[in-house]
Amino acid sequence: MNEDRMICHCAEVSEGDIRAALAKGAKTINDVKRMTGSCTMGRCLTMKPEQTCCGPEILKIIDAYNKSLMLNVITNNQPNAETIVAIEEVQEMKKNPNLAKAYDDVHIMMEEL
Repeated sequence: MNEDRMICHCAEVSEGDIRAALAKGAKTINDVKRMTGSCTMGRCLTMKPEQTCCGPEILKIIDAYNKSLMLNVITNNQPNAETIVAIEEVQEMKKNPNLAKAYDDVHIMMEEL
């Protein structure tokens, strides 16, 4: 990721400009076009050093951005250590009813304090 890398040479739109549009809510290439002016002039074929249209590059940036959002959601929804311990305790209580009774007794005592 290079925020300064020029993606659309005719409209002078950088990778950072495209990522900023995505962060502000752009979802599609048409949203990015409206918000940045990129991929609207048709002159990248002659102005870009690679002599290619900027559209496919914009789509790659959108795809990478969406994948990073998905990874964020997946990572942030992982159970924490306390949740894992609680799940293990419940599973243990299901196996051993006496343990469940002891847990209930302790829980009642804690509420009374």
